[in-house]
Amino acid sequence: MIEDILSEKTKLEAFNLLKEGFGENSEKQFKNFLLFTKNKPGKRLGVLYKYDGIAVGVVLLFEKDRIFEGKSYKFINFSSWYFIKKYRIFAPILIKKIILESPENSILTNFTPLRSTRPFFYKLGFSDFDVRFSPIGINILKYSLSSKINLINGNIPKSIPKNINEIFSSISSKNIYKFSVQNQLRSEECFFCICFFQKKGLRFARILYASDPKVFVNNLSKIKLNLLINYRCFGLLFPNFGAYKLITFSFKTNAKYLFKSSQKLDNIDLLFSEFTELFIHYR
Repeated sequence: MIEDILSEKTKLEAFNLLKEGFGENSEKQFKNFLLFTKNKPGKRLGVLYKYDGIAVGVVLLFEKDRIFEGKSYKFINFSSWYFIKKYRIFAPILIKKIILESPENSILTNFTPLRSTRPFFYKLGFSDFDVRFSPIGINILKYSLSSKINLINGNIPKSIPKNINEIFSSISSKNIYKFSVQNQLRSEECFFCICFFQKKGLRFARILYASDPKVFVNNLSKIKLNLLINYRCFGLLFPNFGAYKLITFSFKTNAKYLFKSSQKLDNIDLLFSEFTELFIHYR
């Protein structure tokens, strides 16, 4: 029997299973997500697999609806999952069922796949999402004095295009900052937002969205200097896609992100921003 995690009873059953599987070190994060977060009534948090009425397996899901450039998407991210050893044979069956019953406009993701589970997701049609890291470094030859960077966090100008305003409004967190970069000589402009995070005492940033990635890359030296001086940021994570591939000084990360979509994703920033949104709210 398969049951959605909706009621307080199913949330508690899921929590007890995950606590058993992952130990007390992970108890707090599961408790925050399942029992303490202010989820909307009727919002599914995952799926339970029951045998003779007893919960023996659980798959946590992050689900979110988003309208992007006039198209409606439903994000479904496979998060933590655990099955009692005796019933682990049913885990692939449950995951396949979740995928098959997902709406046609779904974008399925797994941003924290274990190495041992990747082949299974590849067989189900998932693809790798490549992310690279670029340390802060200033290329004097590409540093433009005519470029101007403005922080527009709390006061989004009315002149911003409707689709940009839509994105900026939907991506929100205390760690997310929204900017514009303008080059008056070239008459070019780019709106972008980033998310700061800490690792080993240093601050880094993820590029969440850029309205024109090519303009963003052309002004990257100025942007990096601004982030270093004003925010003490020492590097950027970015999706290795499209114009971002023009970033010359970067390294491949060890992280593996997987996604599956029946629709062609013209703007991979949407997927990358969704990863960060999920990551922030889960923590």
